[in-house]
Amino acid sequence: KRAWDMAIAPGKQFAMTAFMMWMMGSGVHIMNMIFTFYQLVAPIKGMFSVNKVFEGMAESAKELGVDLTLQKLVFIAAQLAVLLFITYRFGSMGLLPTTASDWLAAVPPKTPAEYSAGGIPFSTSF
Repeated sequence: KRAWDMAIAPGKQFAMTAFMMWMMGSGVHIMNMIFTFYQLVAPIKGMFSVNKVFEGMAESAKELGVDLTLQKLVFIAAQLAVLLFITYRFGSMGLLPTTASDWLAAVPPKTPAEYSAGGIPFSTSF
C-alpha cells in the first residue's frame, strides 16, 4: 500500500500545481516562466530518482515477495503525464517553436531569377 501511495504521489501533487498554473494564466511574465520552469525540472528529476524513491521499501518488499516494478512504472507514467502538461503549457505560452514563422532564420533567402539594371546617368550640372 505504501508503494502505491509513492507511485501516485506525483499525480496528487500535480493537482495543486495545475490549479496554481490555471490561476497564473497563460501570459508570458517572469513569475509564470519561473514557476513553469521549476515544474519542468521536478518531473525530470523524479524520473531519474525512481530507485531512490522506492529504496526505503525495497527490502521489505523483497522479504514479502512483492515486486515493485509496476509501482515504479506508474510513478514514471505520472511523471511523464506532468511533463506532457508542462510541455503543453509552454506551447500555450508561445515559448515552443511550433509554427513555420519560428524557423524563418533557418530558411535561406531566395535568389532572384533575373536582375534589372541600367538607366541613363544624369549629371547635376547643366
